[in-house]
Amino acid sequence: MDNDDITLTADQEPQITPEETSVSEQKDGEGVTAASSVEPKQPEQSGARKMMEALGDDDEEHVEFTVSSILGGDILAASWLRRQVGFIIMVVLMIIVYITNRYTAQQALIKIDSLKSELAEIRYESMTRSSQLTQRTRQSKVVDYLKQTCDSTLGFTSQQPFIIKVKK
Repeated sequence: MDNDDITLTADQEPQITPEETSVSEQKDGEGVTAASSVEPKQPEQSGARKMMEALGDDDEEHVEFTVSSILGGDILAASWLRRQVGFIIMVVLMIIVYITNRYTAQQALIKIDSLKSELAEIRYESMTRSSQLTQRTRQSKVVDYLKQTCDSTLGFTSQQPFIIKVKK
């Protein structure tokens, strides 16, 4: 029988057949062999067997999932929970990082929106100031302003401007 053909469940023990036993023989002086002991061959533990043994440890501490056992704290004494504490802590930390990251991203989006609205407001104000400056610096507006303030020595010429040519 091959060791690969052995399949076990949690409540079965390995069956030892006569083919799997080995006899240690000793020869005495007359050529007669005598069987000194019969030792069973130990089959190699397969991965499934190891897993079944590991799962069998939980059978001793079977905790039922009822509301009273959860609220009473009996679930915290279960061995499967004690083995998974590292994983549970890692999941909780990842959830905290996820929530923090989302909160930070939302705060950044709120700040971006407020800065965009502020930028639009500043652009409108800049365009208003630019148009006011253009209107105030027109020649007709400057002439009216000079007429209103009589203390100015500035005035308009009646002659057209001309170009002065300089010889080199």
